[in-house]
Amino acid sequence: MSGRGLSKAFRCGDCAFKNVTSGPSRRTFSSSAVYQRHGPVPAFTETSSPELDALLSSFRTKVFLPAHLSKDQQDLISKRKYMRALTVEPVIARIGDEDFRLEHLDQLIDLPSTKKGLDEVMSLMKDKKDWNNIIPLLHGLHNAGRVLSDVKLNKLLRRAALAGRLDVILECARRVSDTGFTLKNPEVVAEFMWRIQDKAYLKNWDAKETKQALSWAEMVSDMLEDERHAGSKTIAGEADPRVRPEVTGIMLQLAAVRAAKHLDGKDEGGKVADYAERLLKLPVDIERIATAADEDIHAANHRLSILVPILHGMKVAQTVLDPASNIAEQLKEKTSKVQKLVAQKRQKLISKGQGKTFRGLTTYDNLLGKSE
Repeated sequence: MSGRGLSKAFRCGDCAFKNVTSGPSRRTFSSSAVYQRHGPVPAFTETSSPELDALLSSFRTKVFLPAHLSKDQQDLISKRKYMRALTVEPVIARIGDEDFRLEHLDQLIDLPSTKKGLDEVMSLMKDKKDWNNIIPLLHGLHNAGRVLSDVKLNKLLRRAALAGRLDVILECARRVSDTGFTLKNPEVVAEFMWRIQDKAYLKNWDAKETKQALSWAEMVSDMLEDERHAGSKTIAGEADPRVRPEVTGIMLQLAAVRAAKHLDGKDEGGKVADYAERLLKLPVDIERIATAADEDIHAANHRLSILVPILHGMKVAQTVLDPASNIAEQLKEKTSKVQKLVAQKRQKLISKGQGKTFRGLTTYDNLLGKSE
């Protein structure tokens, strides 16, 4: 196939959302071999913003599409020596059942930045339905070999939660092979679990919300066993999310709150007892986390915010478990120690924070009460 066998990429603003039609004079190039590797080029649904539509279209034509082309085709659209030939005779390149016009792409000028582009996408998402496009966006970036840092994944998670679309992040993680959204970093997992329990808290522990939150937390825990996430035959030290109290502790909290508030105080299925026992047997002791020194005020805030929901779960669990049981006695003893340490961290953060608002302090006040 010669360079003249390719055409300029489609330029219309809405072409990222509809199939491109070709004129009778255009020749077609089939890229079936590439189609088998990646499937169709990820597409977007129309959003609430023309600016967002245009930005997503740019990602699709300039980042996603080249990843679906053969090496020869990629050379033809990226090398300047073919630029004039591509403007003379437009020809359609077909991927799957969709037609694309290809154009020259200057690698230094035309390609949108992953980091800045994703930030701009998130800032333009004003409607809840706009967030449905995060899944195809990550899919396309993953196909193109653009890897998102853990910092960026964490930011995406937080913004989705604030938009009320934490379900999108759950689906991204579930479809990790497509999206590349991995749950390997303990900070990302801790943030995910915190956001899940906070979603239920913000709904005043509504029965449906709490049940769903527990289900989501358990889904995250199950996904961690997948080798595409944190899973492996051996535990990779204390940084392995599977042994972090932030995971088991949140599941204990949600199971305990659900039992106490919505199941007449009964531990149906024994989940409260199970998660309490798991928490106490973890190689990463929550008491040790609570005594760890905080490097600065931001670290203190972060540590307090992840400790409080776990402590809250430990306290609520004691109202559900048989007080005479061995697990209840162990939990009571551990709770007493952790509560003192967490209270100390709270006071230090208050004294150093100089009246500023911190998530750790707000979480403490919300779940444990200002007087404790």
